[in-house]
Formats: sequence, structure tokens, C-alpha cells
Amino acid sequence: MGGVTAYLLTGRNVGGDAAGRGAGSLLGLFLTPMVVVAGGLLFWGWRGGPVVASLAGSALVLLPTALAIGRTIKGNSHLLGKWQRARDGHFSDAKLRELAQAMDTGDSAAVRRLAGDPTLNRQQRDPLGRTILGHALIRAGDPSNGTPAQMEALRLLLSAPPSKWDEAALDPDGHSLARIAAAPGEKATAIVALGLQHGANPNGLARSGIYPLIFDPEMDLARVKLLAQHGANIHALAPKSAGGSEGWTLLMCAVDRRRFALAKWLLDQDVNHRHAALDGQSLETLLSDSNLVHTEAPAASDPEERQFIDALRTRRGRP
Repeated sequence: MGGVTAYLLTGRNVGGDAAGRGAGSLLGLFLTPMVVVAGGLLFWGWRGGPVVASLAGSALVLLPTALAIGRTIKGNSHLLGKWQRARDGHFSDAKLRELAQAMDTGDSAAVRRLAGDPTLNRQQRDPLGRTILGHALIRAGDPSNGTPAQMEALRLLLSAPPSKWDEAALDPDGHSLARIAAAPGEKATAIVALGLQHGANPNGLARSGIYPLIFDPEMDLARVKLLAQHGANIHALAPKSAGGSEGWTLLMCAVDRRRFALAKWLLDQDVNHRHAALDGQSLETLLSDSNLVHTEAPAASDPEERQFIDALRTRRGRP
């Protein structure tokens, strides 16, 4: 423990900003009295004192080590980033490396020329386990740095024969569409649309690999609409593995997750609003506190919830 504290006192400061400079010295000064306290507690416990003294002393011994490890990791995080970037898109095939570089720079003309090469090995993976399609997906979907040119590069790659959607593009284990569909933002929605246009399975599995993607809790109205337009079954019942909601309709799942815009759309698509699952749950039980069931209950404050309740009340009035 004393050695770690000495390291913190004398080691080079880390961090490229003002907050990082001097952190080691300050920590060392803070921990110096802890060295004394820990030594006293351990000695007390060793000489027959209470067990709690030994435990407290041991905890104090471990604390500086954990802080030193965290300080070292923080100081070298930029090296890890550089190492990952150096591996990203570094295919063994020179043509793939050139194509990846064109995607990185947003050179649409070069992407169009290179993606049309019928000899391109689209199954080869870079050191991060991604195919050239996976590389394009990562670039186009970057929420901070992805550009329209990189989205165009993805479209060009998917449009160039014999290219097609590959569920294993991001990882050999698959579920590329599910991983993208679970990401936030309009870019991810646009990529889901591209994937479905080029052969992605709308009835594929979620990231868990267990239940259908359409039941993924991250699916919002825009993405469910996309999946439905390409053939996803919005009338399916949730399997046992879908978060404890076995036998629920997608409409019930949407209400349970308070996605009322999605719920109203599903109601408009005639998803069964009278369905009761084997566990006894139904729309009425899920909405038991609403003024749909209890007329004296106050109206919902969420306008989307109010619209859904009104639409469901109208639908319930039908035979």
C-alpha cells in the first residue's frame, strides 16, 4: 500500500486537461494518513482485536491499488483508442483497405468504383471482426461523426451486385439488423430501412437471439412501421422468452412500455384489442388505473395516451 501511495505522489501526472494535472499528487497526499490508519487496524486485528478491524484495514490497503489502476487506465485510454482505430478497416486485402479508406473519407466516386468489383471478397473480416459491410455500417451509423457521404457509401455498397444484406456483417455471431435497430437516432432508422430494402429479414431475432426483433423493447413506431412494411408479423404473440410477456400481443407490449403512439397505430392495424394472455393480462388489466376502465379516473396527461384511450374506447364500442 505504501508503495502505491509513493507512486501516486511521485509518478508523472496524467491527463491532457487541467483537471488531470496534479491528480496523482493530490491522491497521494490524501492517502498518506490512510496508510497509517490501515497499518494500525491490521496490527490491532493481528494482535487479537476484532475481525472488523482486520477487514477495515484490508479494505484500506486495497483502495490505493484500485485508484492507481484506474489512474493508469485513464492515462492510457488514448493509446487504446489509437490501437482500435489502427485495426478498424485494416483488411488483409488491398482492395478492401482502399474501399474502407474511401468510406472513411466519404469519397463516393471511389466507393462506387470499388464496390462494383465482382472479385471483392465481401466475407473477409478486419481485426475487429467486421466485414466491409460492417465497416460501412459503423461509419454511416456513427451518431457523432457519421456523414451523409458515408450513408451514401453504405447505399452504394448494398446496391452493388452481388452485394446483399449480411446479418454477420458486424460480428460473426450475427444480429446486425437487431443491433442497429436497437440504437437511438434517425441514422439508425435510415440504416434499418436500407437493410430491409436489401434483404434483411423483418421477422429476424432481437439481439438476444431468442425472440423476434419486433418485440424488442427499443422498437418505436417508426421502426415497427418499417418492419411491418417489409413483412414483419405485427399480429404475432410474444414467445415465452420475451421478457415474461408470453402470449402478449405487440399492442399489449406497447401499452406496457407506454409507447402510446405505437399502440394507437397497432390498434388502427386491427391488432386484437380483446386478447387475454394465459397469465390473465389484457389491455384492460394493463390500463386498470386509466379512465378507460374507471370513468371517475382523471384523463391522462400524456396527449398520446389520451388519443390512444379515446381510440380504444371507440373501438370497444364496436360489436
